[in-house]
Amino acid sequence: GSILGMSASEVEFNGHEVVKDAIGEVTNMMVGGFKNALCDVGFPCKLTLPTIVRGNHLKVSAIKGTARHIFRFDCGGGSLFADIQVKME
Repeated sequence: GSILGMSASEVEFNGHEVVKDAIGEVTNMMVGGFKNALCDVGFPCKLTLPTIVRGNHLKVSAIKGTARHIFRFDCGGGSLFADIQVKME
């Protein structure tokens, strides 16, 4: 709600798509900065669009030939995971 400038009831009224869109935008900003930093030091990069998945007991498979890094963030009684997969060519 804070990121969106909305109260908890407004977020609930607007549904999960609002939260998904906000997380997607934050993800784009963070990863875009990371990508630009890599390009600045000579590593040309391509990004895929972020995929936002919600649920319990999820399993995400690694993409073949990638280095995988999973980060967990806990906030407000919930957890957010960032699953980053990098393929060097």
